[in-house]
Amino acid sequence: MSAFADSDDANVTCDTLCITPDDANDTTVEILKTSITEPSLQKIFDTNLVDLNVTADQKQYQIWRFNGEVIVGLDVNFLANYAGAAMAFGYYLDENIANFTPLFQTIYRSGNRAISHAGYPDLPILTAQTTMHFEIPRGNNIGFAISTYKEGRNPSTLFYTTQQSFNRDLKDRAVVYDLCNEYIIGFEDGGDNDFQDMVVRFRVVRFSDEVACELRPYCGNGVKDADIGEECDGLDGVPPEHYICTEPIEAVGGCTLEYVPYCGDGVRDVNLNEECDISDFGGATCETFSFGSTGSLRCINDCVIDTSGCTSPTNLLSIKIFSVGKNSYNEWVPRTSFNKVYGESEPIAEVSYMATITNSLSRRLNGIPVKIELFDSTGNLLETIMNDTINVSSGSTTLNDPVAWTKRDLGEGNYYFRATVDFFQEQYVADNTSTAQFSVGSLLPISVPETDLAFVPLIALVIISILTYKGKQNLYSG
Repeated sequence: MSAFADSDDANVTCDTLCITPDDANDTTVEILKTSITEPSLQKIFDTNLVDLNVTADQKQYQIWRFNGEVIVGLDVNFLANYAGAAMAFGYYLDENIANFTPLFQTIYRSGNRAISHAGYPDLPILTAQTTMHFEIPRGNNIGFAISTYKEGRNPSTLFYTTQQSFNRDLKDRAVVYDLCNEYIIGFEDGGDNDFQDMVVRFRVVRFSDEVACELRPYCGNGVKDADIGEECDGLDGVPPEHYICTEPIEAVGGCTLEYVPYCGDGVRDVNLNEECDISDFGGATCETFSFGSTGSLRCINDCVIDTSGCTSPTNLLSIKIFSVGKNSYNEWVPRTSFNKVYGESEPIAEVSYMATITNSLSRRLNGIPVKIELFDSTGNLLETIMNDTINVSSGSTTLNDPVAWTKRDLGEGNYYFRATVDFFQEQYVADNTSTAQFSVGSLLPISVPETDLAFVPLIALVIISILTYKGKQNLYSG
């Protein structure tokens, strides 16, 4: 007996419901063959009380078209299969076999073992005369297909479909019969053309006595529908500004609201290349743009940072160079003249230098690279006196212990020190490279120029002093 007892006879005029078959202009009637070892498709029809002739009533339907805005429910009844392979039956949408969706599988036997489809191990296994229900997802048309598998072979991506153009040999691999909103499909997976390797029957399900297809709520119909979790749809439920209504990926589920960031919403957005947004500066302060700088940043038009409210410190760091010499007690003391020191009337035997750095900020500066070098008047480097990374507390810090010049005989001429204080591991080069008279114990500030407030990183590289030696003295040689 038929699994669908209320099916209409094939000769009765039918009003198509929900889905409309399309033969794609295929008019070729397939000649079905029979086997002495397996029942023919005609025999399967007769056994299931289907009043059809497999040749005269044959259709060449390829796909079924439908309105994606309605719910189409189908009941699928597995009638029979006679093939030496496991099979998976399913459907594909919009003439795209890549989105094949399997519904169920059948097994085959090898000796006493039941072999299922290795490509779809979790698919339910149906036996003959079993029915299952499914609803067609949103789309424009639907086609049906089978996938086969034999033990020991890799699961294949080869499908036999109702759509002739998708079959590898471009031949019909399915015959279709129309029972008025109910259809029977016989698939062929080989070359014997019996078209009973997989036989399924499906029909459109009525949702009520009057309606066969119910309107499907979906994203894009312009009506916000809470039943499918929609936050909006079109302009329904969308705030007037800075929100858009987006469709879900692969058209599954309802529309959702998506906030669109903009300059002026108070949240700095790097994807919009915003430097700031109202009071959100992303953690930046005046000191981000100039070391030691204080004041307030402003966020101006187009979310750009304005540093005009920042104040650059003067004399942020200062270095003092002391010219020193050894007294009679073997102590380093400041020199009072070229070759004398405090408290001594006799010429000194050794001369050197001491340096201190003063931090005018009220906080400790950690990891500050400091380099002090000695040059001659032509700019040749004579000696790197110091090259180290130091921590500078607020106030003054001694940079080095005096070291006597014992390996260099300095002749008459001008010599100068250069100090590089590198805050950000990059150099800012000042242009004050002239030779000026060095005054013993003079204070030489390192300041951050006002014009450099807008640039990061920032370095102060300054010429500290000019040291004048009068006459060649053996005091400088060891």
